[in-house]
Amino acid sequence: MSNCASDSRAGRRLLSVVILTGMAAFVFYVLQNGGGLEGGNIALPKLLWLAYAILFWFFLPALIVLDVRTPAAWRRIYAIFLVNMLLRAVVELFMMYVTTSWNPYYGIGHDLFTILLLSIVVATNGAQLRSGLLLINVFAIVAMFAIEIGFVLYMLLEVSGSGEPVYFVPAEQRHAAVLQITWLVNILLTVYLYAFSRRWTRGEFVRPGSGA
Repeated sequence: MSNCASDSRAGRRLLSVVILTGMAAFVFYVLQNGGGLEGGNIALPKLLWLAYAILFWFFLPALIVLDVRTPAAWRRIYAIFLVNMLLRAVVELFMMYVTTSWNPYYGIGHDLFTILLLSIVVATNGAQLRSGLLLINVFAIVAMFAIEIGFVLYMLLEVSGSGEPVYFVPAEQRHAAVLQITWLVNILLTVYLYAFSRRWTRGEFVRPGSGA
């Protein structure tokens, strides 16, 4: 991997990850709405939100950690965050699709824990952090967790499972308002991802002359 601040390969890697995430989301959409998985149907905007959550909470942090241009302090922060999310994924997927014992409150609890974790690791490394771009991305991640808490609370209040486990908001007219909000969030994330990828590819998080 190049040590140059500008690295077009970083953009290509991100594009590849976005495409793979989209393909996986399509397969999941077919399986979930075809009754092949527990949790009920999922509306299209909620599928896109899920895809963005996976992208911003797993794949993008992994790319940042693996990018040799990333400053050491930021690599540590994103590595801690990534390990935290991988542990959540293992536990949550097991509870959702093996034991079917997952509860939305578990997700809310972990969302709040992760917001606190990011706040602590950023604050304790403050003197070493010199990248506005990667800090902005942390703010974006925290904002997504706050939005996710709102979405989960909506599920708890408005989506019933009639005895069956329900993990997603279905495409029903009674959920039109929250689905429209989800569309808006997805559009904003698309714009942000484009802006971030352009700056990240150009290496705008690397200090001039630092090389890493």
